[in-house]
Amino acid sequence: MTATIRSGIEGEPCDRIVFATRDVVAGEFRCPTSYPAFTSAGRIHHYIVAFPRTSVWIERQHERRFVSDPGSATVYNPGDLYARYPISPEGDLSDWLGISEHLARDIVRRFSEYDADHPEPFRHVRAAVENEVYLAQRHLFSRLSQPDADGMDIEERAIDIVSRVLGSAYETNAKTSSRQPPRRGRARRHLVESAKAVILSRLFENSSVCDVARGIDVSPYHLCRSFRAETGSTLHAYRKAIRLRTTLGLTGAYRGNLAALALHAGFYSHSHFTTAFRRAFGVSPSIDQRPS
Repeated sequence: MTATIRSGIEGEPCDRIVFATRDVVAGEFRCPTSYPAFTSAGRIHHYIVAFPRTSVWIERQHERRFVSDPGSATVYNPGDLYARYPISPEGDLSDWLGISEHLARDIVRRFSEYDADHPEPFRHVRAAVENEVYLAQRHLFSRLSQPDADGMDIEERAIDIVSRVLGSAYETNAKTSSRQPPRRGRARRHLVESAKAVILSRLFENSSVCDVARGIDVSPYHLCRSFRAETGSTLHAYRKAIRLRTTLGLTGAYRGNLAALALHAGFYSHSHFTTAFRRAFGVSPSIDQRPS
């Protein structure tokens, strides 16, 4: 992810490092679907936790492909091989935090001595990200653009965020390791990932349950039942959560016109959007996303 790859816009790199010390690196990845090497663009040079701002399919070596979306973080060891396939029309937009090997192993040791000593200490390919952590990383990247940003403060915040993401990955893995028989579990996970892809490809459209079910050729009842069993969430709650996270990157463009942002995000009024946003993140959508 830190290669100087060119995007579909001449002279603009897909990936840009915005902060770097010996142990912590932060970058912005912006790869449009029009980029000729979209499927394989990017190389992993650090121990990375990436926070998607749009959605793509990710296919990792020896892993079933999955949907990378703003509800989760993707995790990489240096040299990891992967491919991406489009879902969001905008392409693959994400922000990422990279850390040094000794720091990666130090953090992982908190969760697993075995993994910390493994050649590839980041053993889980993705993790669910709570609203608090998602907002923290958005604040961190906003902070990086400030002239008074302090390196020690940035490093401390980044280490805390990476640690919390990895902790979520271990917690999720512990919960799912004792679930239903593997074959049935794999089939249900594939169904749910496919449903997510349909929802995310038309995120701001008012698609129905039947629309999504038709898109993956299953019954609406089976879809609802499987989605809730696999994710603990309804289809509607999942779409609403992703819409709200996506608006965090749009508040600047819509500043002064939150009613228009609310309608764009699928909410029927300014007050409906504001209430949902505050309930999710504990702050108003009108705030400047550059906290001190």
